[in-house]
This record gives sequence, structure tokens and C-alpha cells, in this order.
Amino acid sequence: RYGHTVRMSLEKYKLDERFDIGSKISFSGNISEFEDFSDMDANAYYFAKGIGANVKNVRNVRYLGEGTLPISYYTESIRMSVFDRIDSLSDNNAASLFAALFTGERDLLSDQIKLDFRRLGITHILALSGLHLSIISLGLSRVLSALQIKKKPRLIIIAIFIVLYMVLTGLSVSVVRAGIMILIYTALFLLGKTKDSITSLAISVFLILLFRPFAVYDLALWLSAL
Repeated sequence: RYGHTVRMSLEKYKLDERFDIGSKISFSGNISEFEDFSDMDANAYYFAKGIGANVKNVRNVRYLGEGTLPISYYTESIRMSVFDRIDSLSDNNAASLFAALFTGERDLLSDQIKLDFRRLGITHILALSGLHLSIISLGLSRVLSALQIKKKPRLIIIAIFIVLYMVLTGLSVSVVRAGIMILIYTALFLLGKTKDSITSLAISVFLILLFRPFAVYDLALWLSAL
């Protein structure tokens, strides 16, 4: 009743019902709000995701039925489908490396590849940013230009690709920030208006915070905007 989004563990429960994403449950427990955030504190990470409290001593868990699936469930399903397709077309190392470089999905990388990147000092390449999206969009634009597609249809194709790419990256705030700015530029060009980078940046950050208010605590958004 207090409106908390909480983090809890149900590992010790042996339940007949399977808790799928979106399931409605009731439970008892002790809520501990996140308050003090030190550097590199895990609580700060969860708070930036909109999770404001831990639940301890979980008990009396009951399954109430199916609920509404969050948007993240559908975006993650699309991501996993793409990764499965990539994996089926190449060997494991190549597929995981492509997924990491193209979408920022590093969980699929082997420990050896991660170690190699650290030893070479190029781990930052695997961190998604607006630069990734800009480079990929520019490359796509060059390809479409070589195919002699006019600028307006080319921008529309790129805009559709950007939306799909944002979903593919799990709606990373840095990619979403860059994507919204490019979409605004595209809309202004199609409407015959003059672009303004500062205004576009302000609108993109505003839209992100409108739908994900706790992203204001996400360092990735601050670095991307700066």
C-alpha cells in the first residue's frame, strides 16, 4: 500500500505454481528502504532502476494469478530471439562477440574473451553509448545512399532501424538518448524545420525521465547527456 517497487528472493520456496514474469503474488515480509548510497553501492544501481527497497524474511507467499506483462518482457523476448538466431549462424565465440559489440550484451562472452579485452585495455568498446548508434546509423545511411535511395526515404528507414535497435539493446539509456535525438532530427528535416542540438538533447532527457523517473540516478544517463 506504500507504493514500493521491491527486490526480494523466493529461492527457498518450493511452490507448485511457477512464477512467470507478470505473476501476481501476495506475501509477508520486512521492507527495508534504500537510504544510504555509497560509491559503487548495489543499492544505488537498483534505485536507478526504480527499485526502492529490499524485502527480508519473506513468508506466506501465495500465487494470485496472472498479471500484466511489462514492456521489458517483450523487448527481452525480441533480444533473445535475435541472439538465438545469431548463435545458430556462427560459432559460440563469434556470436557472443558480435552480440557484445552490436548490442552491449556481455553476459554471453566467455571469461577468456573478457580477460583478453581487459588485458588490451579496450573493455570500454563493449559499453554501449550514443557513439555506437551514430556510427551504425551513419554506416546504414552510406549503404542506402550507395543504393541511390533518396534522402527522405533514407531517413525514414534509418528512423525505423533506430527504434528496433533501441529495443535490441534493452532500451539502454545512453542509446535511447542518442536515438531520440536522431529521431527528432529526422522529424525536423521531414517537416522542413531547422535542427537544434541543445533542444533535442533536452527533449530526449525529458522523455527518458518521463517514462523512467529513477533514471535520474543512473550515471549512464548523466555521462551520455554530458
